[in-house]
Amino acid sequence: MKRWIAVIVLGAWAWAAPLTTVYDRVASLMNQVQSVQSSNPKQASDLLRQADEYLSKEGGELSMKLREGISTALRDAQTALARKSKADLEARLQMVKSLLGKALYDSYFDALGKAQADAASALLPRLIAASALPKTLSAQIEGLGSDIDKIRQTLERTYAQGIVNALSRARSQSNATQAFLEATRAYTLYLVVQESPRAAGLSARAFVNALSKLSNNDLAGFRKDIETLRQQAEGFLGRVSSSSPGAVRSSAPARTVAAPPAQGGAGSQATPAAKPASKPAQAPQQVAAQAAAAKSGDHEERYEGKLSAPTQARVDAVLTRLGFADLGEWVRGMNLELRARLGEATAHVKSGNFEGVREYLELSHDAYTQRYYPVVYLLDPALADRFDRLLGRMQEAVGLRATDLAVALAEVQEIEERLEGSSLGLDHALQVQLELLLLGIPRAFMFILAALLAVFPLYLVKLTFGGRNTYWRLLGLAFFFLFLPAMIEGLSYVASILADPRFGNLGFLAPLSTFSIQSSLMAQLLWGLTLFLVIGLSAAGLRGIAVQFGLIQDRRARTNTTTVAQTNPGLAAAAPMRAAADPKLTSETIVEWDEEF
Repeated sequence: MKRWIAVIVLGAWAWAAPLTTVYDRVASLMNQVQSVQSSNPKQASDLLRQADEYLSKEGGELSMKLREGISTALRDAQTALARKSKADLEARLQMVKSLLGKALYDSYFDALGKAQADAASALLPRLIAASALPKTLSAQIEGLGSDIDKIRQTLERTYAQGIVNALSRARSQSNATQAFLEATRAYTLYLVVQESPRAAGLSARAFVNALSKLSNNDLAGFRKDIETLRQQAEGFLGRVSSSSPGAVRSSAPARTVAAPPAQGGAGSQATPAAKPASKPAQAPQQVAAQAAAAKSGDHEERYEGKLSAPTQARVDAVLTRLGFADLGEWVRGMNLELRARLGEATAHVKSGNFEGVREYLELSHDAYTQRYYPVVYLLDPALADRFDRLLGRMQEAVGLRATDLAVALAEVQEIEERLEGSSLGLDHALQVQLELLLLGIPRAFMFILAALLAVFPLYLVKLTFGGRNTYWRLLGLAFFFLFLPAMIEGLSYVASILADPRFGNLGFLAPLSTFSIQSSLMAQLLWGLTLFLVIGLSAAGLRGIAVQFGLIQDRRARTNTTTVAQTNPGLAAAAPMRAAADPKLTSETIVEWDEEF
């Protein structure tokens, strides 16, 4: 049965539409949405739903992240349509085409690398259309023949010039709506070439932060950020223009795609969502009904009146622009998108599936940046940035443990506590700072070093307590079990590093990482058992040595001596002169306590 299911799945994947067909269909639907958005909003909503359903069925050639990113952009377009915001809708449609353009860009260079000239020729015009590049670019690239490096350089230079031009227009715009659209245009162009090493300095987060300031009516801050981005884009353009073809190749892994915040709204929005959208988008009437119903929820009553009036007003404005009815709905969404995904990541940590851990952490980080960071930033900018940095560090860290994810979950709880005017306290803040300081290689190195150093005292223990004296052997075993947990922990970190695809990629070692005391209940119980062994063995060994040194009088020997003295006084008097040597004692151990060795 499982084989038949696998055949069906593979067959469905094989029958997925080619990328060129997917782009043609979705781009056509987006153009229709833009043309009927004012005259027939219901038809526009149906077209967006059709695009989402089509991508779910036929978008097999798109990566999971791109599919989820496009689905999120389509859902945001539904929200913009319901709010009758033409600028927001245009930005979302532009994002959809840009993400498809990213897929076309990667597929185009794959086709060139495989010498598939026909496929490359079909992809190039669609790539140019998706990014709205100059139409003359096609002839220019065709004139370069099959030189991939020159083609890549030409495209990167065109994208870099487009980013610079759009940012310059955004900086000079006095109209906030036009500035928003120009900045979004620059951002969508950057998303296509973000993996180029020559684009170093630019970042999706910087674009989103600039758009967030515009959404908060911070025009001065927006222009300052745009100017910084423009300078960085000019650096990108200069590096592309001055470098020789083939000097730099894009080899970075695919990055997360972040969507711009709503025009006139606040906050950064990052895709993808946790799962591809497979259900039809809700009609505006349904959204309104659900929003009205949500206002009577328990969460809204819980947080009502907790914030000051000015803060509440700013929060309400941001919630509206992000598509939330109230704080209660926002918190419920945070629980579903952050708590649930962090909980799933914890389960994968316990099974040693670090690829799954990284995936769920990335989804959590995206969701936080998209829908929750703007509100948290209004409550406490330091907390918002701290949690953002923590999630970012966790995505890149090696050797994650369940305790790390527990700190991240506590940070979600800290956000809820701040809504009620309280906090988890200094202890939690200290744990987060320690995570930011030691997470990843520093902590792994510390435990691996401890495991290696434990070998030397164990060698000395063997050398010192390895004789024939039973009590000294017991003491040596106590030392061994005392150091055993540290050695196991170090071994688990070695396994985590070697199993990580970025390092050793030895996946068969991943199960060894689950022996960490910080993640496994079995390891914790084993550690507890070794503690009992250390206590028992050290007590037995030390008591025996103390008896041998005469520090403790053996009760059995005293009882035997008393019995002999009562039954045979003559024998008792002669006993000290012919006392038999204790078989446990050797010439090395029969010494006085204060004797110098």
